[in-house]
Amino acid sequence: MSPFKLTLSLVITSSLLMACNPTKENIGQVGGAVVGGVVASQVSGGNTLLTIGGALGGAWLGSYLGKQMDEEDRRKTSNTLETAKTNQPVSWKNPDNGNQYTVTPTKTYQENNLPCRDFTTTAIIDGKKETVKGKACRQANGSWQTQ
Repeated sequence: MSPFKLTLSLVITSSLLMACNPTKENIGQVGGAVVGGVVASQVSGGNTLLTIGGALGGAWLGSYLGKQMDEEDRRKTSNTLETAKTNQPVSWKNPDNGNQYTVTPTKTYQENNLPCRDFTTTAIIDGKKETVKGKACRQANGSWQTQ
């Protein structure tokens, strides 16, 4: 999976979990740094300088992507997981920034007594199209938490 896909996946995950109100940029930045550092460490065989560089690059990319998904995009993602039929894509274009998203629940099942869904998200941000897969389960409070 490309670092862009990993970071986008983390941004979507973080967006669904926004409980204590950090900014989208902060969530993406932290997530991107973690993913960038892990990927760089694995690719470089643990080279410290390359791992730090990967973390810095990931932080920048995550911050950028984190700015892109706004509150309405997060609401639409959660609503899609809650209401769309399996294999029914739900698409929208953010009128404020032009980003386009398609979320498709691909499987519905129970896990640990929670309703869960696998899903695929395709995002077009600044002309770049990426597709990521994820899994989310509905919590007792009604929110969707990615696993």
